[in-house]
Amino acid sequence: ARQSMQTNNPRDAASKLISAIALAPDDAKTWRDLARAALAVQPSNSQEGATLLRDAASAIYNSYQLERTTAGRAETLTIMAR
Repeated sequence: ARQSMQTNNPRDAASKLISAIALAPDDAKTWRDLARAALAVQPSNSQEGATLLRDAASAIYNSYQLERTTAGRAETLTIMAR
């Protein structure tokens, strides 16, 4: 997923992160990375744009709920502020 984000392919990164979450659903950082990826995808239409925003908001919420450090929660809130 990291390589996909570095090569400007957030859609692929999001797909890989969803697979990672299926294996480790309690990992706050993976949820946070999914939110970043979803927000970076260029939607093909307004419906997809709305779906991506909803998915990013859900990922942010999950990350915040799972995160136990102040720094991690602050990072999650920073993503939400974008």
